[in-house]
Amino acid sequence: MPRISAASNAEQRAGTQRRILTAFG
Repeated sequence: MPRISAASNAEQRAGTQRRILTAFG
């Protein structure tokens, strides 16, 4: 798995989690 792909996936994951927390908060 490419490093960039993994980093992008992690960033997207964090963004999604933050989105959910903001929606519930």
